[in-house]
Formats: sequence, C-alpha cells, structure tokens
Amino acid sequence: MIPWYRQLWHFVTSREGFGAITVATSFGVAVGVVPSILQELSGDLWVFVVVFVAAVAAVVGGWALGRPRGVGVVACLYPQPDRDRLRRLEDASDGNHSSSQRLHPDLLSLGGVTLDPAARVDLAAKLISARIAEHQANDPDGSVTLYPLAPLDDGYLLGRRLRDTRFHALHVMHVPSVGSEKAVHTITLGPHLEDPLTEAQHRLVSRHMVTPAGTATSAPAPVANPDCPARYRHRLALIVRITPSTSMVADARFVATTGEVQRSADHPHTGYVPSDSHPCGAHAVIEAAGPLTESREVFEAVSAHIHQSWQTARATWAEETGQPGITTRLFISAPLPIVLALGWLLAREDVTLVPHRLHLSERGGT
Repeated sequence: MIPWYRQLWHFVTSREGFGAITVATSFGVAVGVVPSILQELSGDLWVFVVVFVAAVAAVVGGWALGRPRGVGVVACLYPQPDRDRLRRLEDASDGNHSSSQRLHPDLLSLGGVTLDPAARVDLAAKLISARIAEHQANDPDGSVTLYPLAPLDDGYLLGRRLRDTRFHALHVMHVPSVGSEKAVHTITLGPHLEDPLTEAQHRLVSRHMVTPAGTATSAPAPVANPDCPARYRHRLALIVRITPSTSMVADARFVATTGEVQRSADHPHTGYVPSDSHPCGAHAVIEAAGPLTESREVFEAVSAHIHQSWQTARATWAEETGQPGITTRLFISAPLPIVLALGWLLAREDVTLVPHRLHLSERGGT
C-alpha cells in the first residue's frame, strides 16, 4: 500500500486538500475572535484550546475516512466457482476499497459465447490491465488489489499475461478455503520479488521449507533421469509442493520421468494432463515443511525462493548437459497467489505448467 504520509501530502496539495485547510484555518480564526467570551464562561483559555484541537482532529478524521482506498478487482475464472469463497472475496473487496470491479465467468465471454480457458484468461488480463490504466490515470499513486479465484493453471497464465501491465502496485489477496473469513494480503507483484533473498527471508524459508538431504540450504539440485532419451534431456521438471498432498511429489516425479500419466491399469490416474508424453531429463523438488503462515512476508519469501531455486537448477542442468536451451515443466501444488506470482516471474521464460485435474485421480480413469 502507499504510505499514509504520501497519501496525506497528495491530499494536502490537491484542490480538496487546500479547501479543507482553508476551512480549518478560517474556523480557527473565527474561534480566535471570541476568546473573551470563552474566558468569561470558563475563566481560562482551555475551552478555546479544546475546541480548536477538536476542529483540527475533525478535519484529519474526515480526511482519513474520505481518502481514496484504491480499487479492488475480483477475478473469478472458474466456470462454476465455490460461491462461499467468491462471496468472501467480494465482501472483502467491497469493504477494503473505494470501488470494486467483478469479473465473473458470465462476463468473460464474447457475445454470450463461452470462451476456452486460455481465451478467458486473456480477456480477464486485458480487463484488469484496462482498469489499472484507468485508475492510475486519475490517481498516479493509486493501487489496485486483485482478488483472484481460479484453477492453478489459469492463475499461472494470468500472472504471465499481467507481466507487461504497468502498475504502481498490484496487490494479491487470498482467502483460505477453510478456517478464515478474512482476506489476507499475501503478495505484491513487483521487481522486488526478483531481488536476492534478504537475511530475514532466508530465515523464513529455512523455517517453512524442507532442506534436501546432504545440503545446507533449501535449494534443490536436479536429479538426472538415466532412462531419458538424449533428445529430451534438455527438459527439466520443477516439482513444487507447498500445500499438503500425500502423493503429489511421487505422481509428478513419475510423469516427469516416464511421460506417462498412469502407472498401470491397476493404479489410479495421476491427475496430470501434460501437453505431450515425453519424459524430462531431470527433475528438482521443492517442498514445504508444513502449512505456510498466511502473510505477505512468508508468501513473498517462498515465491522468490522458488524462482531463484529454479534459476539455479536450470543453470546446473544446462552445465551438466551442455545444452543452453533448457525448457521446464512445472508441477505445482500451492496457494493461488504463489502460483500467480510465479507466472508473473517466469513470464518471459520457457516454463510450462502441467495442469492437474483432481477428478481424474479421484475416479482412477483416463
């Protein structure tokens, strides 16, 4: 958010601020012409002081209540969303901001024609970008806050699409699926996510992430797939498990090393639907030690850690294979804001998220 003192300075130097100061000053002068009356009533100037201070406090209080609170954008990309979570996002946006915009599935269509997921994400990104441009044209320091509700692959794609959007600040809110009615500010998209981790962030990562065996840090090393054909060795699988899932890493590792989505007819479908059936030359695994604390500090530290760990793994695998053109398949189970942030961070990289469809793994079929 924009610091309060910058918002106050913007208000003071505006026409509205000048008018408020004029009123306050005039009121003080008006009160000052009757000190004798107040003295006769009270025998002292304390009443005058109290009235004047109260007037100033009223002006500041009025400014605090009336100051711009930015714009909230509720972006729902589920064709049939969880109505309770959507309601919580809408209520949070309405309560936190001066104005709120809703992007619902029925609005993300062209002439009533239902769009495919990629086209729907493209349209949502264009509408969000237009709202940001409109808001910042009227308030250059204004912030826009995004309240997303989407499948992870759509959230990742939305982050990629928003990379070229110019904004002063784009905050991302999150409502947990259970346990909380309150929307939490989890991430602010911006170049600070690409900076090296600070000491405080390193401590947060060490506390929340699994440290691979034989290492001193939480950064994973790529594990080679000896059975991978030479023509696919340039492919690196990045497996990220942040939310609890008993079989996620094993399933993703199987798909990455074999290119297949089902171990056998007797085993359930892994749920993954890759765009091809080719294996990867290596994989790297990043895991959380437990549920993440729902805070901006933790989510941003973990997002930056994943991004930097991927950069290190890619460079390591490129050196081992002698192939500079490393491509990545991302298998991820994580809160939506982290996935969206990774889409934004990796927008200019050859990193493709492999979608997961829970209904496939639940019914065990293809």
